[in-house]
Amino acid sequence: MRLTNWYFFALIVGISATRDIEMVESEDWIMIRLISCDLDGTLLDEHECIFPESGKMLRNLFRNGTIIVLATGRSWRSALNIQQQLGIVGPIIAHDGGYVFDTSRNLELYKRIIPRPIAGSILHWGTQHQVKIRYYLGYGKPVLYNFAYDASTTSETLLHPSSPINVEPLEMYIFGETEIEKTVTQLGYQGFGYEINVFPHPDYRKLTINPPAVNKVHALSALCSLVGVDRQEVMAIGDGDNDIQMIKWAGTGIAMGHGVAECANFAAYVTSNQVIEEPVLQGLIWASRQGLLSLHAG
Repeated sequence: MRLTNWYFFALIVGISATRDIEMVESEDWIMIRLISCDLDGTLLDEHECIFPESGKMLRNLFRNGTIIVLATGRSWRSALNIQQQLGIVGPIIAHDGGYVFDTSRNLELYKRIIPRPIAGSILHWGTQHQVKIRYYLGYGKPVLYNFAYDASTTSETLLHPSSPINVEPLEMYIFGETEIEKTVTQLGYQGFGYEINVFPHPDYRKLTINPPAVNKVHALSALCSLVGVDRQEVMAIGDGDNDIQMIKWAGTGIAMGHGVAECANFAAYVTSNQVIEEPVLQGLIWASRQGLLSLHAG
Protein backbone atom coordinates (compact mmCIF):
# COMPACT_ATOMS: atom_id res chain seq x y z
CA MET A 1 0.00 0.00 0.00
CA ARG A 2 1.41 3.39 -0.97
CA LEU A 3 1.51 5.74 2.00
CA THR A 4 0.49 9.27 1.09
CA ASN A 5 1.47 12.51 2.81
CA TRP A 6 -1.73 12.68 4.82
CA TYR A 7 -1.04 9.24 6.27
CA PHE A 8 2.41 10.27 7.42
CA PHE A 9 0.88 13.45 8.82
CA ALA A 10 -1.65 11.44 10.75
CA LEU A 11 1.03 9.27 12.33
CA ILE A 12 2.85 12.26 13.76
CA VAL A 13 -0.01 14.52 14.90
CA GLY A 14 0.02 12.85 18.27
CA ILE A 15 -2.05 9.74 17.79
CA SER A 16 0.30 7.85 20.08
CA ALA A 17 -0.29 10.46 22.76
CA THR A 18 -4.05 9.89 22.74
CA ARG A 19 -5.06 9.14 26.30
CA ASP A 20 -5.76 5.55 27.23
CA ILE A 21 -9.45 4.77 27.30
CA GLU A 22 -11.60 1.72 27.66
CA MET A 23 -12.39 0.50 24.17
CA VAL A 24 -15.54 -1.35 23.27
CA GLU A 25 -14.35 -4.85 22.39
CA SER A 26 -16.23 -6.86 19.83
CA GLU A 27 -15.45 -9.77 17.55
CA ASP A 28 -18.40 -8.88 15.36
CA TRP A 29 -17.16 -5.62 13.82
CA ILE A 30 -17.64 -5.46 10.08
CA MET A 31 -16.49 -3.02 7.42
CA ILE A 32 -17.98 0.44 7.67
CA ARG A 33 -20.12 1.49 4.71
CA LEU A 34 -21.45 4.82 6.01
CA ILE A 35 -19.82 7.57 8.10
CA SER A 36 -22.03 10.17 9.77
CA CYS A 37 -19.88 13.12 10.82
CA ASP A 38 -20.80 16.15 12.89
CA LEU A 39 -19.47 19.53 11.77
CA ASP A 40 -18.90 22.14 14.50
CA GLY A 41 -16.31 20.98 17.01
CA THR A 42 -15.68 17.85 14.95
CA LEU A 43 -14.86 18.25 11.25
CA LEU A 44 -14.57 22.05 11.45
CA ASP A 45 -11.89 23.99 13.30
CA GLU A 46 -12.43 27.09 15.46
CA HIS A 47 -12.60 29.22 12.30
CA GLU A 48 -15.34 26.99 10.85
CA CYS A 49 -12.96 25.60 8.22
CA ILE A 50 -12.67 21.91 7.33
CA PHE A 51 -9.59 20.30 8.88
CA PRO A 52 -7.50 19.74 5.72
CA GLU A 53 -6.19 16.21 6.30
CA SER A 54 -9.54 15.00 7.61
CA GLY A 55 -11.17 16.41 4.50
CA LYS A 56 -8.69 14.63 2.23
CA MET A 57 -9.30 11.32 3.95
CA LEU A 58 -13.10 11.67 3.78
CA ARG A 59 -12.87 12.51 0.07
CA ASN A 60 -10.73 9.43 -0.49
CA LEU A 61 -13.23 7.23 1.34
CA PHE A 62 -16.09 8.75 -0.65
CA ARG A 63 -14.31 8.05 -3.95
CA ASN A 64 -13.84 4.45 -2.87
CA GLY A 65 -17.53 3.93 -2.15
CA THR A 66 -18.08 4.87 1.50
CA ILE A 67 -21.19 7.00 2.04
CA ILE A 68 -20.12 10.20 3.79
CA VAL A 69 -22.98 11.96 5.61
CA LEU A 70 -22.61 15.40 7.17
CA ALA A 71 -24.85 15.47 10.26
CA THR A 72 -25.36 18.89 11.80
CA GLY A 73 -27.60 21.23 13.70
CA ARG A 74 -26.91 23.81 10.99
CA SER A 75 -29.41 24.70 8.30
CA TRP A 76 -29.52 22.79 5.04
CA ARG A 77 -27.96 25.78 3.24
CA SER A 78 -25.00 25.96 5.60
CA ALA A 79 -24.47 22.18 5.50
CA LEU A 80 -24.65 22.19 1.70
CA ASN A 81 -21.92 24.83 1.58
CA ILE A 82 -19.65 22.64 3.74
CA GLN A 83 -20.37 19.58 1.59
CA GLN A 84 -19.44 21.53 -1.54
CA GLN A 85 -16.20 22.66 0.09
CA LEU A 86 -15.47 19.05 0.99
CA GLY A 87 -15.94 18.09 -2.66
CA ILE A 88 -18.44 15.26 -2.27
CA VAL A 89 -22.14 14.65 -2.90
CA GLY A 90 -24.76 12.52 -1.20
CA PRO A 91 -26.98 12.63 1.88
CA ILE A 92 -26.91 15.48 4.40
CA ILE A 93 -28.61 15.43 7.81
CA ALA A 94 -29.43 19.03 8.72
CA HIS A 95 -31.56 21.00 11.19
CA ASP A 96 -30.46 18.70 14.03
CA GLY A 97 -32.02 15.66 12.39
CA GLY A 98 -35.21 17.27 11.20
CA TYR A 99 -34.24 17.04 7.54
CA VAL A 100 -32.32 14.71 5.20
CA PHE A 101 -31.67 15.45 1.55
CA ASP A 102 -29.43 13.87 -1.08
CA THR A 103 -27.46 16.19 -3.36
CA SER A 104 -26.45 13.35 -5.68
CA ARG A 105 -30.09 12.80 -6.64
CA ASN A 106 -31.68 16.15 -5.69
CA LEU A 107 -34.11 14.33 -3.40
CA GLU A 108 -35.62 14.97 0.00
CA LEU A 109 -35.34 11.71 1.97
CA TYR A 110 -36.71 12.58 5.41
CA LYS A 111 -38.54 15.63 6.70
CA ARG A 112 -40.10 16.87 9.93
CA ILE A 113 -42.22 20.03 9.78
CA ILE A 114 -43.84 22.62 12.01
CA PRO A 115 -47.61 22.52 11.31
CA ARG A 116 -48.93 25.42 9.24
CA PRO A 117 -51.23 26.84 11.96
CA ILE A 118 -48.36 26.90 14.48
CA ALA A 119 -45.99 28.51 12.01
CA GLY A 120 -48.66 31.09 11.17
CA SER A 121 -49.32 32.02 14.78
CA ILE A 122 -45.60 32.43 15.49
CA LEU A 123 -45.25 34.57 12.37
CA HIS A 124 -48.08 36.81 13.51
CA TRP A 125 -46.68 37.14 17.03
CA GLY A 126 -43.12 37.74 15.81
CA THR A 127 -44.08 40.45 13.36
CA GLN A 128 -46.32 42.14 15.92
CA HIS A 129 -43.44 42.25 18.44
CA GLN A 130 -40.69 43.07 15.90
CA VAL A 131 -39.02 39.69 16.27
CA LYS A 132 -37.15 38.80 13.09
CA ILE A 133 -37.74 35.24 11.91
CA ARG A 134 -36.17 33.19 9.12
CA TYR A 135 -38.16 30.22 7.71
CA TYR A 136 -36.38 27.22 6.21
CA LEU A 137 -38.45 25.12 3.81
CA GLY A 138 -35.93 22.69 2.32
CA TYR A 139 -33.38 21.97 -0.39
CA GLY A 140 -33.85 24.08 -3.49
CA LYS A 141 -36.63 26.15 -1.93
CA PRO A 142 -36.36 29.83 -0.98
CA VAL A 143 -35.68 30.90 2.59
CA LEU A 144 -38.50 33.15 3.79
CA TYR A 145 -38.46 36.12 6.18
CA ASN A 146 -40.97 38.25 8.04
CA PHE A 147 -38.76 41.31 7.46
CA ALA A 148 -36.55 42.74 4.71
CA TYR A 149 -33.34 40.79 5.37
CA ASP A 150 -31.18 42.36 2.68
CA ALA A 151 -31.35 43.65 -0.89
CA SER A 152 -32.19 40.13 -2.12
CA THR A 153 -35.47 40.02 -0.16
CA THR A 154 -38.37 40.10 -2.62
CA SER A 155 -42.12 39.82 -2.48
CA GLU A 156 -41.66 36.07 -3.01
CA THR A 157 -39.48 35.65 0.08
CA LEU A 158 -41.21 38.14 2.38
CA LEU A 159 -44.01 36.78 4.55
CA HIS A 160 -46.92 39.06 5.42
CA PRO A 161 -48.71 38.31 8.71
CA SER A 162 -51.95 39.65 7.28
CA SER A 163 -51.92 36.90 4.64
CA PRO A 164 -52.61 33.23 5.46
CA ILE A 165 -49.33 31.34 5.70
CA ASN A 166 -49.17 28.44 3.26
CA VAL A 167 -45.83 26.92 4.22
CA GLU A 168 -44.79 24.30 6.75
CA PRO A 169 -41.19 25.10 7.75
CA LEU A 170 -38.53 22.65 8.82
CA GLU A 171 -37.19 25.25 11.19
CA MET A 172 -37.69 28.86 12.25
CA TYR A 173 -34.61 30.86 13.21
CA ILE A 174 -34.76 33.90 15.51
CA PHE A 175 -32.34 36.82 15.21
CA GLY A 176 -31.00 38.97 18.04
CA GLU A 177 -30.35 38.64 21.78
CA THR A 178 -33.37 40.72 22.83
CA GLU A 179 -35.56 38.80 20.41
CA ILE A 180 -34.41 35.49 21.89
CA GLU A 181 -35.47 36.56 25.36
CA LYS A 182 -38.86 37.75 24.06
CA THR A 183 -39.43 34.45 22.27
CA VAL A 184 -38.55 32.20 25.20
CA THR A 185 -40.67 34.32 27.56
CA GLN A 186 -43.69 34.23 25.25
CA LEU A 187 -43.50 30.70 23.83
CA GLY A 188 -41.54 28.74 26.43
CA TYR A 189 -39.24 25.93 25.40
CA GLN A 190 -42.01 23.61 24.28
CA GLY A 191 -45.50 23.86 22.93
CA PHE A 192 -47.97 21.98 20.76
CA GLY A 193 -46.20 21.23 17.49
CA TYR A 194 -42.85 22.87 18.28
CA GLU A 195 -39.75 22.82 20.45
CA ILE A 196 -37.32 25.69 21.11
CA ASN A 197 -33.55 25.32 21.40
CA VAL A 198 -31.08 28.06 22.31
CA PHE A 199 -27.47 27.50 21.27
CA PRO A 200 -24.65 29.51 22.86
CA HIS A 201 -21.71 30.64 20.75
CA PRO A 202 -18.64 32.60 21.86
CA ASP A 203 -20.01 35.93 20.63
CA TYR A 204 -23.76 35.33 20.34
CA ARG A 205 -26.67 32.97 20.87
CA LYS A 206 -29.06 31.56 18.31
CA LEU A 207 -32.60 30.29 18.77
CA THR A 208 -34.31 27.73 16.59
CA ILE A 209 -37.89 26.53 16.61
CA ASN A 210 -38.13 22.93 15.42
CA PRO A 211 -40.69 20.14 15.33
CA PRO A 212 -40.78 18.26 18.65
CA ALA A 213 -38.08 15.71 19.50
CA VAL A 214 -35.96 16.01 16.36
CA ASN A 215 -32.70 14.13 16.73
CA LYS A 216 -29.86 13.17 14.43
CA VAL A 217 -30.28 9.50 15.31
CA HIS A 218 -33.86 9.37 14.00
CA ALA A 219 -32.73 10.86 10.71
CA LEU A 220 -29.69 8.57 10.51
CA SER A 221 -31.77 5.47 11.20
CA ALA A 222 -34.29 6.47 8.51
CA LEU A 223 -31.49 7.17 6.03
CA CYS A 224 -29.83 3.81 6.65
CA SER A 225 -33.13 2.03 6.04
CA LEU A 226 -33.49 3.87 2.74
CA VAL A 227 -29.98 3.10 1.47
CA GLY A 228 -29.80 -0.44 2.83
CA VAL A 229 -27.05 0.02 5.40
CA ASP A 230 -27.15 -1.88 8.69
CA ARG A 231 -26.41 0.10 11.86
CA GLN A 232 -23.37 -2.13 12.47
CA GLU A 233 -21.96 -0.79 9.20
CA VAL A 234 -22.24 2.82 10.44
CA MET A 235 -19.61 5.00 12.06
CA ALA A 236 -20.87 8.10 13.88
CA ILE A 237 -18.46 10.89 14.83
CA GLY A 238 -19.34 13.82 17.08
CA ASP A 239 -18.70 15.94 20.15
CA GLY A 240 -21.95 17.45 21.42
CA ASP A 241 -25.18 16.71 23.24
CA ASN A 242 -26.94 16.32 19.90
CA ASP A 243 -24.45 13.58 18.89
CA ILE A 244 -24.85 11.31 21.93
CA GLN A 245 -27.72 9.17 20.63
CA MET A 246 -26.15 8.93 17.17
CA ILE A 247 -22.87 7.68 18.65
CA LYS A 248 -24.73 5.25 20.92
CA TRP A 249 -26.83 3.88 18.03
CA ALA A 250 -24.08 3.38 15.46
CA GLY A 251 -22.06 0.19 15.24
CA THR A 252 -18.90 2.26 15.78
CA GLY A 253 -18.95 5.54 17.65
CA ILE A 254 -16.08 8.04 17.69
CA ALA A 255 -16.20 10.77 20.34
CA MET A 256 -14.13 13.92 20.41
CA GLY A 257 -11.87 14.07 23.45
CA HIS A 258 -12.73 17.74 23.92
CA GLY A 259 -16.48 17.09 23.68
CA VAL A 260 -19.18 16.28 26.22
CA ALA A 261 -18.38 13.38 28.52
CA GLU A 262 -21.50 11.39 27.68
CA CYS A 263 -20.39 11.00 24.05
CA ALA A 264 -17.27 9.24 25.31
CA ASN A 265 -19.35 6.88 27.44
CA PHE A 266 -20.85 5.30 24.31
CA ALA A 267 -17.87 5.55 21.96
CA ALA A 268 -15.59 2.77 20.77
CA TYR A 269 -12.79 5.32 20.54
CA VAL A 270 -12.15 8.74 22.04
CA THR A 271 -9.72 11.11 20.32
CA SER A 272 -7.16 13.38 21.89
CA ASN A 273 -8.62 16.37 23.70
CA GLN A 274 -6.54 18.69 21.52
CA VAL A 275 -8.77 19.99 18.71
CA ILE A 276 -5.77 21.08 16.64
CA GLU A 277 -4.74 17.43 16.24
CA GLU A 278 -7.52 16.80 13.67
CA PRO A 279 -9.79 14.56 15.74
CA VAL A 280 -11.72 13.12 12.79
CA LEU A 281 -8.42 12.05 11.24
CA GLN A 282 -7.49 10.28 14.47
CA GLY A 283 -10.77 8.39 14.53
CA LEU A 284 -10.52 7.28 10.92
CA ILE A 285 -6.98 5.99 11.35
CA TRP A 286 -7.99 4.13 14.49
CA ALA A 287 -10.85 2.49 12.54
CA SER A 288 -8.42 1.51 9.79
CA ARG A 289 -6.15 -0.15 12.34
CA GLN A 290 -9.14 -2.15 13.61
CA GLY A 291 -9.86 -3.36 10.08
CA LEU A 292 -13.10 -1.36 9.86
CA LEU A 293 -12.01 0.97 7.06
CA SER A 294 -9.64 0.76 4.11
CA LEU A 295 -7.74 4.03 3.72
CA HIS A 296 -5.82 3.16 0.56
CA ALA A 297 -5.62 5.99 -1.95
CA GLY A 298 -8.09 5.77 -4.80
